[in-house]
Amino acid sequence: MALQKFTRTEVDVDALQWEKDASNTLEIIDTFFASLVCYDASKNEPKLHIATPDGIVVAEPGHWVGMTLTGAVYVMKPDVFSSIYAEKK
Repeated sequence: MALQKFTRTEVDVDALQWEKDASNTLEIIDTFFASLVCYDASKNEPKLHIATPDGIVVAEPGHWVGMTLTGAVYVMKPDVFSSIYAEKK
């Protein structure tokens, strides 16, 4: 079988970027509370442990946390997120 090309379909997602200074931590927790497993602020390195379809994923400040139309929550590093999604205007 020959190599095939694929394109990603346009899908709307709701997402918040966790600010690098963690200033919007409460907004992230409130928005994604149903999927939040744990908030860890030890060692001054805050982390959110979030349940995703792929298991528990650790989000760090700067990461994007998003939800698909089906309600699946995911975590992405900023460079990956920006290479896939553009802000809908």
